[in-house]
Amino acid sequence: MIKSFKIILINILTIVMTHGLIGQTNNPFVSASGKWVKLEFDRTGVYKIDYNKLKDWGFNPANINPQVIRFFSVQGEGIPIVNDSIDSWSLIEAPLKIVGGQDGVIDPQDYILVYRRISRGWKVQNGNFRHFINPLSNKSYAIFGYSDPTDTRPQNLGKRLISQDKTIGSANQTISQGLNLQFHDSDRVNPMKMSSNWFGERLGNESLTKQYIFPLSHNPDSAWVNLRLAPSITSGTGRVIIKINQIRDTIKLRAVYSSDENYYTFTRNYGVKSPGNQLKVEIELIRPNNQSSLYLDYIEVHSPENLNLNSSSKEFYISQLLGTQNAV
Repeated sequence: MIKSFKIILINILTIVMTHGLIGQTNNPFVSASGKWVKLEFDRTGVYKIDYNKLKDWGFNPANINPQVIRFFSVQGEGIPIVNDSIDSWSLIEAPLKIVGGQDGVIDPQDYILVYRRISRGWKVQNGNFRHFINPLSNKSYAIFGYSDPTDTRPQNLGKRLISQDKTIGSANQTISQGLNLQFHDSDRVNPMKMSSNWFGERLGNESLTKQYIFPLSHNPDSAWVNLRLAPSITSGTGRVIIKINQIRDTIKLRAVYSSDENYYTFTRNYGVKSPGNQLKVEIELIRPNNQSSLYLDYIEVHSPENLNLNSSSKEFYISQLLGTQNAV
C-alpha cells in the first residue's frame, strides 16, 4: 500500500550543484510487497528523515535493516513531450545517505538524508544553464520504503551516497564563485490552445507595460539577462522597448504573416555591468492597433556569487565543474 505524505525542507546541508543529482538505475522495480510511502516535495534541497518521522509514516524502525531502504523518483522534469524520446520517464532509484545504522537496525539517533529536485529549476543544455518547468505538475514526488525489512539479498539493497574525505588526485583549480540563477516563467496562456507553447503575462489592452524586479543581495560586478518574447502584431509594424537598469533596447516587430501564424517568438541576451542590488526589467509595447499584443515567455537572470558555505541550505551552480575535474 502506498500512502502520501509531505515533508518540509530543513537547513541541514549546503548543496553544491553542477547539474541535477540523479540515480543510475533506468527501469527499477518497486515491489508490491513490503512497505512504501509516496512523498510530496515543494522545494529543492536535502531532506532529513529521522526515527520519529519513520514511525509517523507507519514504519517500525527498530525492525528495519538500513541496507534495504530505497528511494525512487524522477528528479523534477515530467514525461518527455516527444513520444520517441530516448529519455526514461520511469522511476529512477536515487542514492540516499544513512547516518548511523552500523548495527544493522535504525536507532532513535539515526537518520536518513535524501536529495530532491522539484518541478521547477535549472538544467544544463548545450553547455549552458537553462530553466525548466514541469508542465504536468507543480509538485514533485518520490517513493520511499523497502520490499522486505530484513532480506539483504542483492536485489533488495538500496543505492547509497558514499562519503569522500579528500579529492582524488591533485586539484587543478580553485573555485571561489558560482552562479546565482533566477527566472520568471508563469505559463498562464496558450494562445493557440494547443501544443506545449505556454506564455506568461500579456501586454495589450489591459496594459502596455510590465516590470519585473530580481534582487541581487550579493552586489555582483555583472549580470546576464535572457528573455523570450512572443509578439502578435496583426498588421503594420510595432516596437518593443526593453529596459534593464541602465540598458535600453528598441526592437522592431513585424506583423504575423497570416491568420495561421498567431505569433512568433524571439530571444534577446543582455550583459549588465555593475547592476547593484537589483535588476529591474521593464517591457513596453508600442503597437499599431488595438488588436496587436505581446506575450512574455520567460526572463532568466545569471549573476556571479561568492561561494559562502554556511549553515543554511543553498544551491550553487558551478559551470566550471561540467565534466570531470578536481577542484578545491
